[in-house]
Amino acid sequence: METLSSIIEKELPYLLPTERSNLWDILKPGYEEMEFFICDNILSEGVSELLYETQLLKKELFTTVSYKLQESISTAQNSYVSQLQQQIEKLRFSEKSFRISSQNNYIQKLENEITVRNMECILTDYLKEKYPVKYSWRHEWKEIAAVLSPKEAVVDIVSLPLSYNYFDRIYIAIAFTAKDAFPHLIPLTTKLSMPQLFVHNKLYSRLWRPIEKIISGCEHIYLSIDGDLSNLSFADLHNGQQYISEKYVLHHLLYTGDIPFIKSQKKDSEQTQKDIFLFGGAKFNIQPEKDNQEKLRGQGFAYLPGTVEEINSISQLLCNQWRVHKYLGEEANEDSFKQLSNQSLTGAVVHMATHGFNLEYNDSIQSTAINFNGESGYEDPLMRTGFILTGANKSWVEALPPSGENDGIITASEIASMNMAGTDLVVLSTCHSAQGEIHEGEGSFGLQRAFRLAGVRSMLVSLWEVSDKTTIELMTKFYQSWLKGMSKQEAFTYAQRYMIRKYPDSSREWGGFMLIE
Repeated sequence: METLSSIIEKELPYLLPTERSNLWDILKPGYEEMEFFICDNILSEGVSELLYETQLLKKELFTTVSYKLQESISTAQNSYVSQLQQQIEKLRFSEKSFRISSQNNYIQKLENEITVRNMECILTDYLKEKYPVKYSWRHEWKEIAAVLSPKEAVVDIVSLPLSYNYFDRIYIAIAFTAKDAFPHLIPLTTKLSMPQLFVHNKLYSRLWRPIEKIISGCEHIYLSIDGDLSNLSFADLHNGQQYISEKYVLHHLLYTGDIPFIKSQKKDSEQTQKDIFLFGGAKFNIQPEKDNQEKLRGQGFAYLPGTVEEINSISQLLCNQWRVHKYLGEEANEDSFKQLSNQSLTGAVVHMATHGFNLEYNDSIQSTAINFNGESGYEDPLMRTGFILTGANKSWVEALPPSGENDGIITASEIASMNMAGTDLVVLSTCHSAQGEIHEGEGSFGLQRAFRLAGVRSMLVSLWEVSDKTTIELMTKFYQSWLKGMSKQEAFTYAQRYMIRKYPDSSREWGGFMLIE
């Protein structure tokens, strides 16, 4: 770890996503050896620190430094940098970028990727020389523990191989408070059986009760979750008397090494006046059924009348204190969304109320359409997840190849190519926006990852289908509370607890949403 740190510390802020993946391919065998060693010596002195700090280094590689490059581009305010970034985006959004390996013209995609890669290298070399990033590593647990208050705790749940058979895995929670002499390791499951694990009445006793013994007396939990458990709502775990979101304020993080930065930036981010960009009421060319206005925001493309009410309600609530930019109906299109890229978005909020999609990969599909009979031929998971805006139905239903321009289908891959540096929060009021394809060691590949690569600091996302009615209630309460001076996380927790009181027997009305800081 020391050797690795000294070699790549200066270069890491400038590594492109593909370069990070290549670096992980080199590091992965060594990481697997460390993980096997840790599992065999789980009770040995120093193992808890080793496990936590290796996990921090790995997550730092994929989730933290990635947005630093976009911040550098944004803060440079250099016309050459801006023009280069725009040229890169134009190439990334061109039709040549959307090809699959089975096609005869796949060579066009490769040529396009080489051109983009060369331009990105020119850009990063220029930034490295003209605007060097001052970046320090934070992968020692004591540095994180030192900034915790007496009633705060860190809980980092990691997935480890149970044996040299890499497919048998266990979950271990690493937990500590400011007063602990070392991180505690808490085995949560033995050989993992997901169908058994997701029996709801067993979740609390298997996943949270062992952790509570270590974090007794704490009120704020900084929580990071690895593997398939990242698709689980911890907020609605119930101990028979209350939900844990009633007992704790859960700060969901992609990476707990961000805690010192988050705590230092909180006051700056909670400014009184913000820009908010609201998208809703997109027209998909399918009218709602007269007898079923209460549509779920799933993967069908029926018009969502509740999104208009949601956007108008939020707009009316905020218009006297925030600068409101509203895109409804025909204006809620791909072009309007992509125009946010490379704009001044310091402290801004982007709120998307629409449908989301998350498709399974089928390697036998040769169509270049994103969706082909409910599946996709794109191996890249960022091409198979996203959300839709006005006009998407034509390309989706007719299985047309993506143009990368105004077809209404916004993939995570396109979002990752944007520059939204400075954005305080993206609210994805869509179904399944928290989900993505899990890659062991690299995290979840979905909208969360895409917006982080684009430079966004925090996201409000959902794990499952949500109804118009309860979404409007939760979002309105969240913004009302935030407007009153609460932090984002305090406002979100207050809104969730309000929904718990209103719907005490139905956690599906509120438990699927989580705020990732």
